[in-house]
Amino acid sequence: MKLQNKQVKDAKLLRKLWECGAVFTAFDTETTGVSSNNDRVIEIGAVKFSSQGVIETFQTLVNPRVCISPFITNLTHITNDMIEYAPVPARVIPEFLDFVKGTVLVAHNAGFDVSFINAESDRLGYGHLENSVLDTVKFSRMYWKEETCHRLPHMAQVLGVDPGQSHRALDDAKVCVEIVKAVIAKTQ
Repeated sequence: MKLQNKQVKDAKLLRKLWECGAVFTAFDTETTGVSSNNDRVIEIGAVKFSSQGVIETFQTLVNPRVCISPFITNLTHITNDMIEYAPVPARVIPEFLDFVKGTVLVAHNAGFDVSFINAESDRLGYGHLENSVLDTVKFSRMYWKEETCHRLPHMAQVLGVDPGQSHRALDDAKVCVEIVKAVIAKTQ
């Protein structure tokens, strides 16, 4: 079942994709700020998975060739020293695009992460992602209405899963995988 350029908003469709063997890629980015036009990606983490389990992971720091502010370092624990010898976007973005090819993308507040990947991809001449996208924050609000907070660390606590290190891309992507599994369980 192929869905291109569509947002997966319906749990029934999610369940159908899951049961038909679709491959998903939960991913997260850490960035130098909040504007995909002006700020840059400094880390990408992703987990490719299906109903059969985790298939593969992807994680890399990215050297955006701009300095990381103390605020972002405090938030992510990613320092300028850590990215000094990391690969540049011209190397990372094609690898990431290849990693996610043909999968349904999953992210918490997906518009943010997709906009950063699209901006980096545009700068390199690759164009926008064509994958379907599932936003776990929307499903979180839909299925855990009683919760007043839907941030990723809180949802990890609600689901009883290890949040890892908050604001580190691979750990946040792993929590997204668990949210998808919990939504699937709620639709049975």
